[in-house]
Amino acid sequence: MPFDDSNWQEKFKIKKSSKKKAGKGLFAKVKIKKGEHIGYYTGRVLNGKQILKEPYISSSYLMEVTEDYYILGEGKGSSFASMINHCKKPNAEIVVSTRWKTARIRAIKKIKKGEEIFYDYGEEYWDNKGVKPK
Repeated sequence: MPFDDSNWQEKFKIKKSSKKKAGKGLFAKVKIKKGEHIGYYTGRVLNGKQILKEPYISSSYLMEVTEDYYILGEGKGSSFASMINHCKKPNAEIVVSTRWKTARIRAIKKIKKGEEIFYDYGEEYWDNKGVKPK
């Protein structure tokens, strides 16, 4: 991976989200420039058959990278990026590499110090959950 996330605590803080019922969120401790790398979404790698079973199918932290390659962003191997919450007006986005089978988050606008980081989880995520996004 071309980016090193090992020093993430210098730039980000996990604390109670500004969104009601969202739990914890990821906040910037420094200014983040548009286009800047925020972090990789990491965790246990699962295939299409595995995700159809519990506890994976009901996880809120399951991200599709390819049709048969998923990342479970909770538990062992997960990263701080799994704390990023959904918003219809995000300040970050997911960049998926099907070649390298990675998912990373980058800023799509300037993020101020103290601001919570959000990305849009996408319609498919909410359809699979059977709920409407907030």
